[in-house]
Amino acid sequence: GLASGARTEEKQMSQNEVLKVAQEYYGALVNQQFEPLLKLFASEVVWHQPGSHQLAGDYSGRSELITLFSKLMELSGGTFRFTDASAVMASDQLAAATLRFSATRAGRQIDAGALSVLRLSGGKVAEVWHFPRDPAAENEFWGGSAPKRDETASAAPAPSVLAAPAPAVDLDS
Repeated sequence: GLASGARTEEKQMSQNEVLKVAQEYYGALVNQQFEPLLKLFASEVVWHQPGSHQLAGDYSGRSELITLFSKLMELSGGTFRFTDASAVMASDQLAAATLRFSATRAGRQIDAGALSVLRLSGGKVAEVWHFPRDPAAENEFWGGSAPKRDETASAAPAPSVLAAPAPAVDLDS
């Protein structure tokens, strides 16, 4: 194409197409329809899970997402679920929604909110960012520490915006 850069291999999605896929994605998420949900992910999807708990990190490809979802269910004794997705909005490439999720683990319960941002490409969800409303509560609930991933050790660190605020920082001095 004419000076269209690296994205010549795929047709640009319209805002309505992005919104339709996003609504289908969030509907499948809340209704726990995992097979239709997985089909909406691009094969090379990347899921960014911030935090300092054992599930934090970047998950690349559908197989790693299956691992993440399986671990969420395993750690919560099958109680983890997204209970609501609302305020779904879209542009020509991105979609976002506010989510609620709940789970029980080791006798404790969590019922929390998050912002979910999707990047769509070629009619599929290519990238997911999960921004918890209360990162400290999520870290405490899932426990453990972020896994060390050898294959990403040389990659640039995640933006500090995605991490929980560092309590040791004194902004007044």
